[in-house]
Amino acid sequence: MTEEEKQQMVTGLKAVRELLGEESTAVVSDKDIEESLWYYYFDVARTVDYVLSEYWIRGSLEWGLMATRYTYECEREEGEEGEEEER
Repeated sequence: MTEEEKQQMVTGLKAVRELLGEESTAVVSDKDIEESLWYYYFDVARTVDYVLSEYWIRGSLEWGLMATRYTYECEREEGEEGEEEER
């Protein structure tokens, strides 16, 4: 792994953890997230999608809230990008 890739891994892991929230540390390890980030070439959105689908705990309110928060963040970012393009 190059120095640039190492930095992307650190940044990606932090971004995934922020989107998933603190409660995710009890369910998915940093190693699992890093493997997904590597597989998806540091694509945070695809990694979060994978984690949510792979480690979903049925009936868990916390994971449901994580999915809702993630969806909201993605929609908000897409809206901001659209506004910038219109300018």
